[in-house]
Amino acid sequence: MDRRQRRRNFELPQNAEQLKGYRALYYYRAFQYLFLAFTLLIFTINLIINFDSFSVTTTLWGFLTTITILVSLLINQSLLLEPPSKPRTVPTYLSISALLNGILFAICVTFISNHLEFNADHTHIEMLTLVLSTVLILHVASLVLLTHYYYVFLAFFVPSLISLLSLNEITITQQFTVIDFASFALYGICLVILGLMVYRRRSDYYVLVVNNQRLDTDNTLKTTEIDLLNTELSAEKQMAINIREELETNNVLLEQKVKQRTSDIESIHAKLERSHQNLEMAHETAGIASWDWDIAHRQIETSNFPQIFGYNIKNMTHYLTHLNDFIHGEDIDHVKTQMRRHLRGLDERYEATFRVYHPTERWIWVHDLGSVTQRDPVTKKPLRMVGIRRNINNEKKAEESLKLSASVFKKAAQGIFVLDDKLNYVDVNPYYLNLIESTEDQIIGRHVFDILKSSNIDSQRLNLTILRQLMSTGEFEGEIVEELQSGREIPLWMHINGIRDNHDKITQYIGIVTDLTERKASEKRLSYLETYDTLTDLPNRTYFNNLIHSYLTESPKLLNRFAVIRINLDRFRYHNEYLSHHGGDELLKKVANRLRRNNPDAVVIARLNADDFAMILEIKEDIEEIKDSCKKVLESFEAPFHIQNKELMLNVSIGVALYPEHGRQMDSLNNYAEQALLEAKRIGGNTLRIYHNENRLSTAARINLEAEIRRAITHQELSVYYQPKINAHSQTVHGFEALVRWNHPERGVIPPAQFIPLAEETSLITDIGRIVLEQTCSQIKAWENMGFADICVSVNIVVQQIQRGHLVTEVDEIIKKSGIQSHQLELEITETSLMENISEVREVLSDFHKRNIKIALDDFGTGYSSLAYLGMYSFDIIKIDRSFVSKIGQANQDAIVRAIIAMAKAMDKQVVAEGVQTQAQYDFLTAEGCDFLQGFLIAKPMPSDLATEFLEIKRLDQNAHRI
Repeated sequence: MDRRQRRRNFELPQNAEQLKGYRALYYYRAFQYLFLAFTLLIFTINLIINFDSFSVTTTLWGFLTTITILVSLLINQSLLLEPPSKPRTVPTYLSISALLNGILFAICVTFISNHLEFNADHTHIEMLTLVLSTVLILHVASLVLLTHYYYVFLAFFVPSLISLLSLNEITITQQFTVIDFASFALYGICLVILGLMVYRRRSDYYVLVVNNQRLDTDNTLKTTEIDLLNTELSAEKQMAINIREELETNNVLLEQKVKQRTSDIESIHAKLERSHQNLEMAHETAGIASWDWDIAHRQIETSNFPQIFGYNIKNMTHYLTHLNDFIHGEDIDHVKTQMRRHLRGLDERYEATFRVYHPTERWIWVHDLGSVTQRDPVTKKPLRMVGIRRNINNEKKAEESLKLSASVFKKAAQGIFVLDDKLNYVDVNPYYLNLIESTEDQIIGRHVFDILKSSNIDSQRLNLTILRQLMSTGEFEGEIVEELQSGREIPLWMHINGIRDNHDKITQYIGIVTDLTERKASEKRLSYLETYDTLTDLPNRTYFNNLIHSYLTESPKLLNRFAVIRINLDRFRYHNEYLSHHGGDELLKKVANRLRRNNPDAVVIARLNADDFAMILEIKEDIEEIKDSCKKVLESFEAPFHIQNKELMLNVSIGVALYPEHGRQMDSLNNYAEQALLEAKRIGGNTLRIYHNENRLSTAARINLEAEIRRAITHQELSVYYQPKINAHSQTVHGFEALVRWNHPERGVIPPAQFIPLAEETSLITDIGRIVLEQTCSQIKAWENMGFADICVSVNIVVQQIQRGHLVTEVDEIIKKSGIQSHQLELEITETSLMENISEVREVLSDFHKRNIKIALDDFGTGYSSLAYLGMYSFDIIKIDRSFVSKIGQANQDAIVRAIIAMAKAMDKQVVAEGVQTQAQYDFLTAEGCDFLQGFLIAKPMPSDLATEFLEIKRLDQNAHRI
């Protein structure tokens, strides 16, 4: 037996273990080549770098390794050509060889690490990187190529893994830490587990392959047997026909020569009997039942009917009158028609395929064949008919299965094609023809890649990749983009499998192709919906944040400095309510278009939500260009918007944060830009604010301060201080202004400027306001009980208290609980609290007037629309802000204060001047007719006990003056 024949025999293993050994030898040979390449790499590096003593050790190691690999390859080749008689020969050889390779590899890594420990220059560091890369490559290669036997994989992997510990010496400045050791152990454990999983999968695979080969062999044998039986059946059919013809001839001869050849009857009868027995045996063997119908006497004789069909026809009359019990109702008409045609002489013979009843299998398919053998010589009516009936149920099922397969092939909603072993088209289904825009005549017989337009290099590379995979593994699966002859490109998912014969040789390929065009379009649409706002077609918050993140991390050199700009529409809620939902959407679209049109230099313009937009602008020179760009945005909104035949004026507020001045993180920049935007909104909107980090509390400080304020409310650390207000003409105490103070257990008294702004940003200001109202009203009642019945105390309220909708009810409850008169309480409201919700504020102030509670306008003159507020709201008192009082003595400031007092008097309103600190200020205000004075010149804010003493002193002074 020559070498090729021996190899062919070995490729047909009798069991999975033999197949595993054969494949393991092939894969191990590839690993030996890879290890030999590693050895040559070490030689090459040695020749180039010439590492002194390392050169000698490397040469010795390389020589020994090369000899070991060559010897191993020779043994491998001999085992491939001549299968060993002992089953453990191959695994033993592979284990020993892999262990030697692992030890040699560990020795090489140890040599290199020992040398690099004392030579840690740049070149040797590159050497270390190369060695580590090689270790990973060989480990992965061992995982792929050596896991046919798990202990073969461990024989190489364990020594090579242990050798990595020697690389600890190369770090020089630090030793292995617990984390390093844990990482090293985790790496080893992961590869050991992966090796075990791959080994088990391959073992199962080889068992499956051998079982498939056995099933193929059994299938071939069964097919051969069926072919032999069919051949025998055909022969028996012909024999039956011949015998029948011979019988007819003999019958005619017997009738003619019955008298002359009486002596031959017995011999002829015996011969007929033997022939009949042979026929019955042949029929029984071939699964054929015969029948002989005496038409004239309505009798029938059958053979093998019980064995094949489970019943026998004993009474022909009963059979003919109860055909529904024996023949399927859908086939009766067909059987009757064929029988009539033959009996009437229209057809040469009777032949029909139909279903008959079977006691165990219900309905089975049979093939019935018969012929009239005797007719009346005068009337030509049939007298006798013989035939055979064959069970073809299995053949019918096979035929239906083939039809179903053909139908699936033709009507499948995926492209299916069949190729020969040369990758030429053999058959294709209509879906595939429609997909590639071709006809069957255009592609049958052509190569699979000839029908596609593969002129570009990428397509040719893809085709080459597919060919290589098919040649190496017999299978390809992946996504491809093919260009058809028409020039149209279509994305496809292609899966090609090779069909192998009994000799494991690929004879055909079956391919299934799925059109990914709709899925790709859906993916693009989904990607658009994830990153773009569908209303304005602007990028959304996700896209905007991802872009900032990319500029901060992936490509910081693209934009050295840039600005994150937040843009919010002022009072958009009212416009949206006015225009309705559809009009609001149309307005947002026009806003987006105006931003796009007026900011061509923007890196991106995005819509974050509702009426919140954002931009990124590159800072090329200085911050002034950002201010100019933002001013252009403000100016662009001076033009009206035309929506639903209405002309609308819309302003915007802008907040800006700068990179890298204000932060180097996406969340920080967005947060600071939003804080700047809130500042712009707070001062009235339609303006620009740039974040100033020096004036802001840190996030942590704000959170801690908020927690402390909540604790102060819970532990009753808040108290009310009272600053007196005197009548400028009578010099008597008119009342006080209630001012909240925080008695901190560690830091003492904290003024409101340090915590009220944060409280106003949260719901805490409402709780603080209620505390001030309760303590103030209680103190008013206490002073009333002490004889100070004409004292009026003013309390500041903020917009949050009004917007919550419970302020009027809350004041009513507190007044009722304390038992004071409503005119003893005065409420002060600042101009900034009047900037929104005009109707709501007006309604609340009206309710207080109905209750005889006076309202004072605090900080008059510091806002933007003070005169408008005077006409819009009904105030009783106007308070001149301390910023005007402090500058009395300057001509312009004096004129302003005179104008405020005169205007208030003209409107019949009282005037309070706060912040009076000098006698000159006192004299000027008194001379100009100011009603009440308040400030440090009179008294500082004081707790309730000192305020009571102040009242006592003033009462004594008044009594003394009277005396």
